[in-house]
Amino acid sequence: MIKEDGKKTDVSVLGFEEEEDTPDSNFSLQQSLQACNNFDTARVKLEKFETSYCKRQSYHASNLQQTCCVKHIANYSRNRERRRQLDSNPRQPAS
Repeated sequence: MIKEDGKKTDVSVLGFEEEEDTPDSNFSLQQSLQACNNFDTARVKLEKFETSYCKRQSYHASNLQQTCCVKHIANYSRNRERRRQLDSNPRQPAS
């Protein structure tokens, strides 16, 4: 780094490098940030997929239970009605 009086200051002591020494220093930083961003985006997508998959499974499981329950009630009611009809109209023995 050059000051106004023309003297060069060593900034490497502070942990910084001059841009002239490493022109691609920002490039590797940008690559690292982009890789982290891509990883984070993929992680978020995976979490959303897992959440929607669990919700779908839960929905189908409860829907199946409801459907089976309704079918069971319908069968029970139909069989009950048949029994009533048979009880009220006993078959006449053939003579």
